[in-house]
Amino acid sequence: MVIEAIVLGLIIGKLRSGNISSLEHIKFKGTKALLALFIFDLLLRFFIVKTNNNLASILFSYYPFFNLLVYFLVIIILEINKNLKYLRIVQGGFVLNFLPMLLNNGKMPVLKEALEKINKFDQIEILLKDSVLTHSLINDTTRFKALADIFPLNFFIPKVISLGDVFIALGLALFISHYMTGGRSFAK
Repeated sequence: MVIEAIVLGLIIGKLRSGNISSLEHIKFKGTKALLALFIFDLLLRFFIVKTNNNLASILFSYYPFFNLLVYFLVIIILEINKNLKYLRIVQGGFVLNFLPMLLNNGKMPVLKEALEKINKFDQIEILLKDSVLTHSLINDTTRFKALADIFPLNFFIPKVISLGDVFIALGLALFISHYMTGGRSFAK
């Protein structure tokens, strides 16, 4: 959803006579920390998936903890930047995603029927084996089901999203378009 939100924000910003170069002037605190978290998470995932040794196996079992830590730190970085317009919406989305992951062993629960609606039967098979780093299938013991990945989205890249993902995407699109236009309001 993030890619789609960025593209949508850029399109809305352009339609509102905004300029991409205006985004350079945003006073976002913690950019390097956010980038470091993103790179750390990517490298960790890559190592776990591409390596077949004891360390990768141990990291696989602890990855949900790392995932929660990354989410928590992103929420903190967004809190530091709460003065920037629309980032509270993005932060709210991260909190809405963090809660079901926190209460479901560090993995985001996903609805099997939603995956079926977008023909992701291969993902269902992998999830049934419990060999996915970030997600698990919703079952009878799942908590906060309403905040899990339950909404099938069958455009661009088919996926199942959560309410938190919607907030993140909406906030990000509004944030980008707002700062592209130098902070002009939507209504004139």
